[in-house]
Amino acid sequence: MSDDSMSDSAQNRDPVELLADEFLKRHRNGEYPSLSEYTDRHPEHAEAIRELFPLLLDMERARSAPGDDDKVQSAPADLPIRTLGDYRIVREIGRGGMGVVYEAEQVSLGRPVAVKVLPPHLLTDQKHRLRFAREARAAAGLHHTNIVPVFGVGESDGYLYYAMQYIAGLGLDDVLVELRRMQRETDAATAGNADGMVPRRKQKPVVAGSVERAGLVAPFLAPADVALSLFQYTDDATRICQPTDDLSDLESNPPSRDTTAAPSARRLDDTVQGQLSDTRHGGTDRSDIAIPGAGSGIRQSRSQPVYWRSIARIGVQVADALHYSHSQGVIHRDIKPANLLLDASGAVWVSDFGLAKAVEQQDLTQTGDVLGTLRYMSPEQMSGQVDARSDIYSLGLTLFELLALRPAFDECDRNRLIRQISEQSPPRLRTVVPGVPRDLETIVEKAVRKEPHLRYQSAEELADDLRRFLGDEPIQARRISLSARFGRWCRRNPALAATSMLIVLLLFTVAGVSAVGYQQTRAALQQSEASENRAERNFATARDAVDQMYLRVADELRDQPQMAAFRSELLEQAL
Repeated sequence: MSDDSMSDSAQNRDPVELLADEFLKRHRNGEYPSLSEYTDRHPEHAEAIRELFPLLLDMERARSAPGDDDKVQSAPADLPIRTLGDYRIVREIGRGGMGVVYEAEQVSLGRPVAVKVLPPHLLTDQKHRLRFAREARAAAGLHHTNIVPVFGVGESDGYLYYAMQYIAGLGLDDVLVELRRMQRETDAATAGNADGMVPRRKQKPVVAGSVERAGLVAPFLAPADVALSLFQYTDDATRICQPTDDLSDLESNPPSRDTTAAPSARRLDDTVQGQLSDTRHGGTDRSDIAIPGAGSGIRQSRSQPVYWRSIARIGVQVADALHYSHSQGVIHRDIKPANLLLDASGAVWVSDFGLAKAVEQQDLTQTGDVLGTLRYMSPEQMSGQVDARSDIYSLGLTLFELLALRPAFDECDRNRLIRQISEQSPPRLRTVVPGVPRDLETIVEKAVRKEPHLRYQSAEELADDLRRFLGDEPIQARRISLSARFGRWCRRNPALAATSMLIVLLLFTVAGVSAVGYQQTRAALQQSEASENRAERNFATARDAVDQMYLRVADELRDQPQMAAFRSELLEQAL
């Protein structure tokens, strides 16, 4: 086959098919590309990507590694880097526009770490070097239990890198993919299962990866197990997953949140299976789960309120981390599900400070530059006006998506998406998922208000309201009244509002003139009828008078014989 015919064949192939080939090729090379990378790059194909790629990944694993799900993939032979200072590279975890992330071992301490490296093609760009260094400094200066810590920064063999904590967890974007798959299963089963519960089936663990993430996505931590854990009951506001193996042992020896010295794959696998998969001691069985938004007539199961509370706990942890970050003068600017990692203990880790900006730091962007992921970007961020409330807005959109299992703004075309974000408010949560508690809907609604001064003014306020919701206490946020909604709509659409007001005024004027005319016409008709009735009464009175006169004259002429003919004529006229 000639090169021309091969080129024509490639051009004639479906774009999603080409993207799928690239996705599988990267996976076979040892990378862990995430769906969010592809949906962000190709929003016009986002829906097809979300539906197709997980299925392809399942088929690929079934074909290439049957019965060996727990084995960690070894590093590709063509790995370009072997060592970086004190770090021995094991394998590539993922890559994105601003860096490549490797699993590595810190030789001097013998501990696993994740190392992020600036790609070689960006090394000559001073702007990218400064931005990469700024990311490392921003993350290294933050010490919080929900922020991925940085251990060291360096340069080796011409490569810029920094090392951070090895996180065995999944990005919330991967968890969302699994929840949507479960939702589709529920919808498909609704016709044959009246209660709308997810059908029981053997789940083959799916390894979903992260692109440009600060942490390792463990191949034994299945998205299905993490998704199911969100429906499991827990009283601990700092954790999501309730251990279900030996409760007494775990109460006396709670799992540590510090995963710096990560356990072996087999040991961590046991922990994960005990916390996320085993349902023998009160865990949530898949057959007893009502997925939010699945099916129109599905009853609300006892596990669904637990899901709302799980998402609220995620929000508390992220808001606490953002409040700390903001108090240190650092704005993240790219909060989204892909940058929030959920580990096996239920802790949420904020990662990827690649777009972070210090409040008093000189900005590296040019006027008009737009940084961040468009779908989770605040309206003011598009014009470069960013402060802490922009992170609150992005977190609000993330919580919306976790609750509704769909983005708040779901346009695929970039230009239409920009207009949607700039001109529209997210839909009311309860119109998408009626079961969401009103207080939780109100909290999210306040976080995603378009006007920054109407949002929570700090991440701490958001975290406090979420804690009030979890404690069944009155929240501080208040629902927007209809008059306030109308006023906001008028301010966002002044031309349309003015036109609408003119039309309404014209309608009122026409209605008023018509009403006045009707009243005047009705009064004239009533007056005419009264005049006619009066004339008829006067005529009857006059006729009676004349008749009486005729009769009287006739009586007076009765005794005069010569007037008999005249008298008869008068009587005839009177009658």
